[in-house]
Amino acid sequence: MPTKKALSLLLCITLALAAFWFFGTGFRKDADVLIESYAVSPDGASIELTVDSASSVGHIRRIAVREEADGTLLLDCCSAFGGVNGSVGAKKVYVIPVSDGIRTVCLCRGDGQYEPVLTRDTGGAWRRITG
Repeated sequence: MPTKKALSLLLCITLALAAFWFFGTGFRKDADVLIESYAVSPDGASIELTVDSASSVGHIRRIAVREEADGTLLLDCCSAFGGVNGSVGAKKVYVIPVSDGIRTVCLCRGDGQYEPVLTRDTGGAWRRITG
């Protein structure tokens, strides 16, 4: 028969693993993200993105923005907390600051690869890249 000490240790280990799984998923980059819609602010200083996961599971918690010297804005989307289909901290709408020098917005597709999703034309208007 297991002792009280052994049961307590087993319970602590189980709870620690469950907490690691629950919170650990929220630090994972999600490469299956799509832009449902976008809107440019009147002054052109930001873009409001409505995003969702392209797969049947998962929600987006955060978008990390990195501006490259070549005028590219790289977006890394992080999954929400709560496991595979967790929604703790999830949002759908994000406001991304955009400087005048930015010409392309790209989403992370995993393994350091980025896909262009928005581009600024010569007139300064933003257009969705399809294809």
